[in-house]
Amino acid sequence: MSPWIATSDRLPEVNQIVALANNDRWMNSPAHDEQGLNWYGVGYLGEHHINQYWNVIGETRSQCLDAVTHWMPLEVVPQ
Repeated sequence: MSPWIATSDRLPEVNQIVALANNDRWMNSPAHDEQGLNWYGVGYLGEHHINQYWNVIGETRSQCLDAVTHWMPLEVVPQ
């Protein structure tokens, strides 16, 4: 079973930092990498009133919900 969760199945908790990926379309990266992804990064789901969006670490603006197709929880940092 893949550790990646489709955004169509479930979204992470608001403000939970997660790994993000898009295997549908290009977003701020070369066309494909060796894993077949069009884009990947780290960020979190934000919310303002009834609107949800992705905040991607290193990006200057938020992204719409369909900018991410999959997400994955990050490992807990060892003590």
